[in-house]
Amino acid sequence: MTDKIVEAVIEELRSRSEVGFKKYGTNLEREDLTTIEWLDHARQEALDFALYLQRIKEDLQNNKTHENTKGYTPRI
Repeated sequence: MTDKIVEAVIEELRSRSEVGFKKYGTNLEREDLTTIEWLDHARQEALDFALYLQRIKEDLQNNKTHENTKGYTPRI
């Protein structure tokens, strides 16, 4: 049995990997970063995520969710 949600996430991960390779010319198998540098990158991504969550929370609190999604097309 195929789980469409899992398959969609797998496809998005593959797509992100391709975008990253085109942008940076490497993938996550690179050897030029230390473990601390990898942690710094992950922390920066987590902080961005926290900002996005705060923005969404404020939109929900201000009932702005529908007006901000008009014309939205997922980037998958």
